[in-house]
Amino acid sequence: MTATEILDVPPPAPLEAITDPAAFARPEEILALYARLRRDDPVARVNIEDFPPFWLVTRHDDIKAIENDAQTFLAGPRTVLQSLEQERVNLENFGDVNGLKTLVHMDGEEHLKHRMIAQSFFAKTNIEKLRQQTTEQADHFIDTMAGMNGSCDFAGDVAFWFPLRVVLSIMGAPAEDDAKILEMTQALFGFMDPDLGEGQTLGEMGVVKVIGDFSAYVTELIARKKTEPGDDLATVLANAEIDGGPIDPFKQLSYFILVVTAGHDTTSASIAEGMRALIAQPDAMARLRDDLDLCETAADEFVRLAAPVKHFLRTPTKDVVIAGTGIKAGETIMLAYPSAARDEAIFDDPDRITVDRPVNQHLAFGHGPHVCLGKHLARMETEIFFRRLLPRLKSIELAGPVEYMEGGFVSGIKRMPVRYDMV
Repeated sequence: MTATEILDVPPPAPLEAITDPAAFARPEEILALYARLRRDDPVARVNIEDFPPFWLVTRHDDIKAIENDAQTFLAGPRTVLQSLEQERVNLENFGDVNGLKTLVHMDGEEHLKHRMIAQSFFAKTNIEKLRQQTTEQADHFIDTMAGMNGSCDFAGDVAFWFPLRVVLSIMGAPAEDDAKILEMTQALFGFMDPDLGEGQTLGEMGVVKVIGDFSAYVTELIARKKTEPGDDLATVLANAEIDGGPIDPFKQLSYFILVVTAGHDTTSASIAEGMRALIAQPDAMARLRDDLDLCETAADEFVRLAAPVKHFLRTPTKDVVIAGTGIKAGETIMLAYPSAARDEAIFDDPDRITVDRPVNQHLAFGHGPHVCLGKHLARMETEIFFRRLLPRLKSIELAGPVEYMEGGFVSGIKRMPVRYDMV
């Protein structure tokens, strides 16, 4: 390694950066912090003023074991890291410290019963039926890219829109709603990002506002699907029952928000990160061009590298020991998925793409009972997009700095200017 290469390695972020959304706009520093923690302190105690204290778990096998034991490690009591003040505001406005009550906030029978409402829509066999439709949607956005005179923001002009249209098609929402849904999604996940959210001006009430905006949209959509049902997921959610009665309205709202946000934003982040990585590794791009069937395994690599969901929290129901560290019942544990995705004990050369990586064991889709409901759709979308794009892409390079969203829960590339030549 040369002196220049040593200087180019970023220093690890300080431990307190885990609570700072802006730190995640500098992913190299966060990843360097995780690497240090995996080596030296794999179950680190984090005490930051204004936040609940928690244990930060960074090794792949420890996170996997926790996710496999959903009876001991609960998701519901505290699901996502927020300030104590944000938890207070959420409790006051929504009756729950988490602010929402989606699948990711549920445990046990409640989680299973609600998950089954949409399970069949996202089963692998059903998703495969959407392959032709998804291919046509990919071609539309690739054609759009081709018509941009060899220059665009790959994230903002292309990667954001393709998965959004796919999932909203499944929902039965019209294309004219795409821009509104994208704006609300970015305001929710990036509510502290100065370009996307209103957290810096509205503070904790920024989350309340965006949930209110979603509520207005979803309420109208539910009413429409009750009177004008269709063969779509929104109709299923609008008319869902639990234990013989209508689904709780707040949980129904939360379900809609989960599907229309996580259903596209995480895939968009993976597609954008995949393109960034391919530009950085021309050999990997050439390999995919030569063997497009490798796009299927490469899709998992792009998800692993992006790890768009940065964490979930878990609460143990009893005293436990993780990697030799004792944790008491009721304490908060953070699972660092980007760290698990780069764990050297699991992945060879974890910071680079291996487009034919065998048996990819990444946890970026989660694991166990809470594994991502839409993982088969996300894989198929990503595979199809690159399978259709690469034969038409003669060359591509960065045309400016890559910018990441400020967000410590779900985040990814915000801007990626590129120059390219297409056929």
